[in-house]
Amino acid sequence: ELMFHGKVPYRDFYYYLPPLNLLIDSIFWKLSFGNLLAFRFWYLLQRLAIFVLMFKLLRRYFNPYIVLISSIFAAVLATGDVYDLIGDYNQTLALLTVLLVYCATYFVSSESRKNKLKWLFGAGITLGLLFLTKQTIFLACTIVYFLALSFICFRDKDKDYLRYCIVVVIGAIIPIGISSIILAVNGAFIPFIEQVFIN
Repeated sequence: ELMFHGKVPYRDFYYYLPPLNLLIDSIFWKLSFGNLLAFRFWYLLQRLAIFVLMFKLLRRYFNPYIVLISSIFAAVLATGDVYDLIGDYNQTLALLTVLLVYCATYFVSSESRKNKLKWLFGAGITLGLLFLTKQTIFLACTIVYFLALSFICFRDKDKDYLRYCIVVVIGAIIPIGISSIILAVNGAFIPFIEQVFIN
């Protein structure tokens, strides 16, 4: 509501998280016309997307019936969490993490160098979006992703490891850079650093 009245996060009001979830919430709220049930509907769609993506990913490797049952069970368990009755950044983090796993999986299964680089670039963008959602999860996902990438390249004796890392970093810089520029133009970059990383 503050943003809809021209206020800028960090500069005009305190916000302790990176800006992506605030942007997602504001878009969902606008699409809900101020109705809380409609707002919840958008997060249910997000949860459904997580369910479908996990089902499609796991179905590649496991029996589809077992995957369906376990995906339904996981979706019900996630919905039953007390902290997440309305939908918040935790769910967005889950969606981004699933997308990161997708990028890693398709990188491994791609035959052509062009497709491998495309999935690495997608992983970088996803990591950038994770940074803009929650710093600690970004850090954990980045460490795990690069450990997995290092292992795969070492196992396959792939000499393009450094190029792969650069492509991932470039992908991550894009959403972080765009967000930083928007914050700087609005005089909110320094307050963002102070509120999210220092205070």
